[in-house]
Amino acid sequence: MTAAPGALELGRPPAEVARRRGRLDASSFLVAYVVLLLLIPSQLVVPPLGSAGTPAALWGVGGLVWWTAARAGRFVRWEPSPVRLALFVFALGVGTSYALAMARGWYAPVNIHQATDDLYDLIPPTAGQLRTVMVSAGDRGLIALAGWTGVVVVSVDGLRTWKDVDRVVTWMVRIGTAVAVIGIVQFVTGFDAASYIHVPGLQVNQEILGAIDRGGLRRASATAIHPIEFGVVMGGIFPLALHRAIGRHGRILAWVPPSLIVSASLMSVSRSAALVIGIEMVVLIVSWPSAWRGRALVAIPLATIALRVLVPGLVGTIRSLWLNLFSDPSTAGRTSDYPIVFNLVSQTPVLGRGMFTFIPRYYRTLDNQFLITLLETGIVGFIALFGLFGAAYFCARGVRRRLPLRGPGHLGTALSAAVLGVFVSFVTFDALSFPMAAGLSFLLVGLSGAAWQITVRETGR
Repeated sequence: MTAAPGALELGRPPAEVARRRGRLDASSFLVAYVVLLLLIPSQLVVPPLGSAGTPAALWGVGGLVWWTAARAGRFVRWEPSPVRLALFVFALGVGTSYALAMARGWYAPVNIHQATDDLYDLIPPTAGQLRTVMVSAGDRGLIALAGWTGVVVVSVDGLRTWKDVDRVVTWMVRIGTAVAVIGIVQFVTGFDAASYIHVPGLQVNQEILGAIDRGGLRRASATAIHPIEFGVVMGGIFPLALHRAIGRHGRILAWVPPSLIVSASLMSVSRSAALVIGIEMVVLIVSWPSAWRGRALVAIPLATIALRVLVPGLVGTIRSLWLNLFSDPSTAGRTSDYPIVFNLVSQTPVLGRGMFTFIPRYYRTLDNQFLITLLETGIVGFIALFGLFGAAYFCARGVRRRLPLRGPGHLGTALSAAVLGVFVSFVTFDALSFPMAAGLSFLLVGLSGAAWQITVRETGR
């Protein structure tokens, strides 16, 4: 990897030349990242690093080191980037929160823990035990942040042409389709292929759940930690699969990947997956010309009917999840967290208590990434997170406004739909605590930034 930084240089050498010479270029780096992120179960980690030690996370950290070396050697031409700027603001907020938390310390209020039957509920932690755990958790948060940052900056500054971006998107769809098939097999038969994946040097950090039930249906999780994560990840890849199918007009087989991916997403039997798909389709349909919009409005009901026939009970179960939203105990549990959480936020409102340090074992489970971000990084980190994903969304929309609909223009539409859909799902689960969901989220941010950079370079606008 010593010669690799040169592959990030603008125009010298091009990515194709770098690949022919056997040197690592940004698109190859990101394809490898997608393989590690999606195909290796998230529960397999490097033992000393815990949940932050997934192969994909460490590969992302390597990307940050690579980018830093390339930048120091002036192999990367510094071009203005809203996504990179927003990322650095977010990273600065998280880093400052970490430093202040280390200086201030932590404590566990007696009234915050949820009652369980676990033995550790009966024995409150000492100050020393709490600090040891929190320092380790904060360190894991920095490792995760470094990995996310590496993926974004390599994407923004390393993907120089539409061919590079398309290569990454193509492999995202291919590998996503493979993972979708694993999930569909798990949903239909109960066979858990992920439990048979072993990688030398990695250990299982937590139990691989396998198939779990909801409403009499198995919930697919494939290589993800939980069905919710699986559904959101498949939903995030879906617009890109749809983009590739539309770009290959007239080829029936081109519609197989998006069909498998959206089906697998819904087979997670979660509101989050349905929410992501719904938001993405709204963004896409509003952005399409009237002819495309008309076809989509006909195809969606037909696809729903086909899914009802092929998978009895799935559509009805998902529908009932939304109809019973406000009477669901899980919804009541989420809303009951608000007074306790905001009371804790008021104690460290500006910069929070450090990323990854709100540990359920000592506090409580929060199925809302926005609340967790507010707790862990304060108002500064909360606003910076919105700024980062907002920058990615508007950069992707900017691609669509500047380029024709077919080709890169439509890719911008697909990326904006994916970024918005995945980001809105943060309200339904603690997304950044799930390595696959978090990794995909930041990869989409990086691709949006790369698409904007290429568009500006080509159009001069």
